Amino acid sequence: MRYETTTKLAADDTLVEAERFFAEQFGLTVRSRSREAIEFEGGGGHVTLAVTGEHPTRLDLETREWDQQVTSFMRELPR
Repeated sequence: MRYETTTKLAADDTLVEAERFFAEQFGLTVRSRSREAIEFEGGGGHVTLAVTGEHPTRLDLETREWDQQVTSFMRELPR
């Protein structure tokens, strides 16, 4: 499933929050990380988050098997 959202966090801070949320809280493994994206895998699925714009920071998310967690993450982001 694909999702899109915005946040007032800077791109770097958004990626840090994603890592905290998906890796630390749910135990997903960071498969790759760049300045614009982070990809997690685990539990038979994956989550990919890409920064596609700033002011506000715009995010594209793609997931398989982690939809509930992705929607929770999006709700927790500062608007």
